[in-house]
Amino acid sequence: MIIKHFEAIKAEPVTTAGATKTKIRWLITKADGATGYAMRVFEMEPGAVIPSHTHDFEQHEIFVLEGSAKVTSGGKEFRAKKGDAIFVPVGEAHSYINDGKKPFKFICVIPVK
Repeated sequence: MIIKHFEAIKAEPVTTAGATKTKIRWLITKADGATGYAMRVFEMEPGAVIPSHTHDFEQHEIFVLEGSAKVTSGGKEFRAKKGDAIFVPVGEAHSYINDGKKPFKFICVIPVK
């Protein structure tokens, strides 16, 4: 078993093309022995954007920890808020815009290649 505190993991800028004001912490990865899934925490400042993008392998399971944001998926727009669970299928275009006044933070679990 491995137990880590998320604040002990370095927050790095999200490198998705066009992403702004967003950090990621890789909580659980292959380096920890995970063979099925990786777990990450995203932290989006007010005004932050992760533009529309797709993944050819990764489905996303997301749990919103705090804040709210405009989320698009499959051509539809949603309001995601604290306590919401979100599923994004493989290949579905999706984006996140923190149009609120508080940080938008969420856990995102993805399959490991």
